[in-house]
Parts: sequence; structure tokens; C-alpha cells
Amino acid sequence: MVFLTLTLVLTFTWFMGCGEADIGDTADDMKSSDTDGQPEAESPLGIIRVNIRFDVKPPEVIKVIATVINETTGEEFNVEADRNGRLFIEDLLPGTYSVIVKEDVEDSHFPPIEEKGIEVIANDVAAMDVLFTTWPYFEAEDATEIQAPMLIDDTDAGASRGKYIVGSGGKGWARFDIDIPEDGIYIIWGRTSAEDGSSDSFFVGANVDQATMIWDVPRSAPGVWRWSKMKARNGPNPLTFEFAKGVNEILIWSREGGTKLDQIFLTTDPNASP
Repeated sequence: MVFLTLTLVLTFTWFMGCGEADIGDTADDMKSSDTDGQPEAESPLGIIRVNIRFDVKPPEVIKVIATVINETTGEEFNVEADRNGRLFIEDLLPGTYSVIVKEDVEDSHFPPIEEKGIEVIANDVAAMDVLFTTWPYFEAEDATEIQAPMLIDDTDAGASRGKYIVGSGGKGWARFDIDIPEDGIYIIWGRTSAEDGSSDSFFVGANVDQATMIWDVPRSAPGVWRWSKMKARNGPNPLTFEFAKGVNEILIWSREGGTKLDQIFLTTDPNASP
């Protein structure tokens, strides 16, 4: 009996000792795990988000670059937007910055856009809105949508930027979704080329499903382009359009084959001219 009791006591003591060691190791491991798993302190840096828009039609692949300048230190660097036009300028020390945004292509017809005095705050996002626009001029080939057989042509060097649109009699159209800056009554001018009486008119309209008003454009010698106000045959001269601030649609439908359109110009001033 004594031998049996002693054996049981020794065995129980050994077991409890091992258990205490295991429990101690587990606690240390848990403590280490908790420490390692603690989230790091938030970074004291800020972000500038650049919102990029094009006033008529964005390119299929947007190539935009931003030059960022710290207004205190003078330090500068470049950041590229992704192909969809998303541009985040990250890891900025708190302070005041200037940002210059430009289209990164050789033949861009958009001027650079600069904003100064952007305040960057730690753990916050500042916003910069960029609208690439040639207002009040718009290239015909930059139309939001061009429906065949209206097409872009480049065989007349006298066209602005060497391109224009031309239709086939009664078929094809171009739609311009233009971001109008403010409510108003607008006059639209067009730069056209029309060689004879069978190639000197379009159908035009705005914010309608189909253009029905006939715009007779001035005739000119081959290769000669002329500006004129949109007018309606047997109707208002010039045509006026009531546009609300925001996106409005301008439709140019082909009526006679060979009538060419190079640019349009919008104004609320009846005395203004391109």
C-alpha cells in the first residue's frame, strides 16, 4: 500500500509540473501573438485624389500625368494615371501642394490644368477636379459618337488638326455630349466646307432623338473652310438652343453627301465669333 501511494503521488506531481510548463509556454506564445498582431499606428500621411473628365469624348486609353510640387520645400515628382483615368497621389507629408495635370500625348489639344494651395492633412484625402476641355471650340472628329456612314476623313490639310467628318446623303450622324458650364441661350457656329449645291447642308438638333432642322452651310471652293452660324431653312437665323448646365446633346445628321464639318463653336454672346 505504501509503495502504491508513493507511486501515485510522484506520478501526479510529475503530470502537474508538465501541465504548468505547457500552460506557461502557451501564455507566453499568446502574449507574443497579441503583440505581433497589434495594428500599426496610422500613417501620418495624406492623399490627393484627382478626378479626371473630358468634356466630349475621352480617349480609349487615358494617358494623363500629374506633376506634384510641395509648395514649402519645392520638391516635385510625377505620378501617372491608370488607363481608366484614376489618379491617386499617395504618401504625402501634410502641407500645401500644387498639382499640374496634363494629357501625356504629343498631339494633345488640351492645355495643362494647374491647381495651387491644395492642403494635405494626415490620414485624409484631398480632391482635385480636372476637366479637359477646349471650350468653346470642339473638333468634329472628337464627337461622342459617330454613326457610319458619317466618318472621319483626313484628306484635306486645311481642316483643323487635319481631320473632319463627312457624311453620305441622308445617312450617318455625329452626336456631341457637351458639358455646358452654365444655363443659357446658346448659338452654335460650324466650320464647314461645301463645294456645290448638292453637298451643302446638314440636319441639326439638340437634346432630341433625331435632328430634323435643315442647316444650309455656305458654299466654298475646294479646300476652303468657312465659319457660319447654324440656322434653319425657312426658320430662325441664327438658331438658338436653350441649354441647362450639365451635359447636353448636339446632333449633326448627314443630309447631302460630301458636306464637311471641321469644328463647332458655342457661345451665349450674339456678337461673338470664332
